[in-house]
Amino acid sequence: MKILIIGVSGFIGKNIYRELSANHSVYGVSRSSLKEKNCFKLDLLNIEAAKSFFFNRNFDIIIYLSSIMASRENITNKKLLLDNLDMHFNLIECLKSQKQAYLINFSSSAVYPNIDGIFSESSLVNPSKNPDCLYGLSKINSEILFAFYLRDINLLNLRLGYVYGLEMNPSRIHKVFEKELHENNTISVWGNGIRTIPQLSISFLIRFLKKVLNNPIYGTFNLSEENISLKQIAEKIIKEKGNSKSKILYVDRGNKNKFKMDSSKIFKILK
Repeated sequence: MKILIIGVSGFIGKNIYRELSANHSVYGVSRSSLKEKNCFKLDLLNIEAAKSFFFNRNFDIIIYLSSIMASRENITNKKLLLDNLDMHFNLIECLKSQKQAYLINFSSSAVYPNIDGIFSESSLVNPSKNPDCLYGLSKINSEILFAFYLRDINLLNLRLGYVYGLEMNPSRIHKVFEKELHENNTISVWGNGIRTIPQLSISFLIRFLKKVLNNPIYGTFNLSEENISLKQIAEKIIKEKGNSKSKILYVDRGNKNKFKMDSSKIFKILK
């Protein structure tokens, strides 16, 4: 199969590229330069450059990961939403010629409110009650826009939980915990450790992708491996990397929401 990964330079993209390249013809594009085979620098905000790249290239699978991520600097800046929308529309324009393609769109759990509860695909999406509101809004818009404009393309929207692994960004929870453990032999857990998130390892995600490449499914699905508290994450990290003197320090401030995703729908289909 001929596969294109849009956003190949990121943590998830790099891992997918390496794993799938063993058995498929894999291409990648990213705003950042990469030296990997068949990987190209492409800013999807540049519609002319995007059209030029897709011209006379036909892909069987297109994995859409590219996104302007939320950070402390831009989390409330409307440009975050508008740039992501522009990328969606530019990709739509480019994919009008890829009528036989299978588009796997990586959406996010941020489409749901970050509050106590268990959320399934039938739950009301409401990113206004999520700190990543503009990012979550851009993701739900991607699901809707692709389904509306690309009706000749087979579409899978995956609302991912929190993806973790060895090469993840150092600002992410697991890496922050590991860094403090290495430096102080402690892990400070805010919200008294009761905050709960849906998460999946990068290896779990790749195993899942390999399954759907061989047996495609279509529609919109939650995808997480487990719902886990920050206390449990800290305990796992101490078990793997700590010692008998390692301690968890509970901080009675911060997010205490028990946000969980129900991924049973997709597992029933794959089973």
